[in-house]
Amino acid sequence: MALGPIFRSTLRNPTGAVLIALQIALTLAIASNTFYMVKQRIDKMNRDTGVVNEELLTARVFYFGATVDQKAQADIDRKTLMDIPGVKSVSYSNSIPLGGSNNTSSLCFEQEMNDGGEENCPHSPSYYRSDVSFHETMGLKLLAGRWLNESDAIDSESISSTASRTMLLSDVLAKLYFPEESAVGKQLYLGGRPLTVVGVYERMLRPGTGGSNPDHTILAAEPQTSGYLSIRIETDRIEQVKAELEATMVGLNDQRVVSVIRTLDEVAERTYRRDKAMVVLLLGVVALLLVVTALGVAGLVSFTVANRKKQIGTRRALGASKRDILGYFMSENFAITATALLLGGFLAYALNQYLLQSYQLSRLELVYVFIAAGCLLFISQMATLLPALRASRVSPAIATRTV
Repeated sequence: MALGPIFRSTLRNPTGAVLIALQIALTLAIASNTFYMVKQRIDKMNRDTGVVNEELLTARVFYFGATVDQKAQADIDRKTLMDIPGVKSVSYSNSIPLGGSNNTSSLCFEQEMNDGGEENCPHSPSYYRSDVSFHETMGLKLLAGRWLNESDAIDSESISSTASRTMLLSDVLAKLYFPEESAVGKQLYLGGRPLTVVGVYERMLRPGTGGSNPDHTILAAEPQTSGYLSIRIETDRIEQVKAELEATMVGLNDQRVVSVIRTLDEVAERTYRRDKAMVVLLLGVVALLLVVTALGVAGLVSFTVANRKKQIGTRRALGASKRDILGYFMSENFAITATALLLGGFLAYALNQYLLQSYQLSRLELVYVFIAAGCLLFISQMATLLPALRASRVSPAIATRTV
């Protein structure tokens, strides 16, 4: 690479090279942060719910009849639905993974929530309330202890705020609260109420999608009679049951509304619609930036070739080969691009620092700067290739002409 002639040539007319270098640097800063945000969104959409998505059918159930014995009706619902071929388990709960109806409360080591600050109440998990078959309906995996049973079930409306209850913790929460020992048998306080940990399950996502702790969840045996109805069904029967569910439920009791009947895969699809749209938008912006940058590079090199035709012809007349001319322009572009990418790396981290402080995004990983830099270097070289090939075809006779 003939850096001396390239450097001197650039100094004689630096405006175009400086503008293109700034464009490449800004594109790198934006593209690297965008690639990182896209990766985070994709990871969010692909994370494991911890439940058997493909087997779950969900619905919202609300009563409008004041005289309905909801507890008795819930028992009838379960029995009727369990008699349907292909149905494995049925549960009512206050929410479902990715369902959006998120109940949270501070989980503390001591009963007095105001004592000790964050050390006493370090996390606020999502709180699932359902019957003792909920783990079977969701397809959860037990890692330690036991599942909840009928002796653990309580009426959430009549239970005393000081009475001890039992609960299951997600494995992530169990490790956070008891990193050096088993969580089973330990007592914690949820909103001031004592809860004894009887088991630990592998994981289950929160109902909401926001926040940085998606699998901070607990499960208690508080049977529900409305809210979310979840049915675990053999996959080849799920569409048929879905088509007949509303008629079946209203036929059992017409003083209620049964709506939003979806498989859990459909729930996830709708929950992540905005994330998918954001990924498409961000990638579209980056693609546009890369196209504009490529056009800018190609335009600069074409302009340079047009202005240097006589100089190129002179070099050809003095013995420079087509390959030498091609290599010169490719090397010149490489030097400008490499300088721009070095500047762009600093700009990328400056932009990331602003995003960290303003929008609580995570710190940019270096690999995404290299990925964006590699893309820009390749695009810049490809944009240079065509005008550089035209330059290599300039005839030595051009040197004898008067421009």
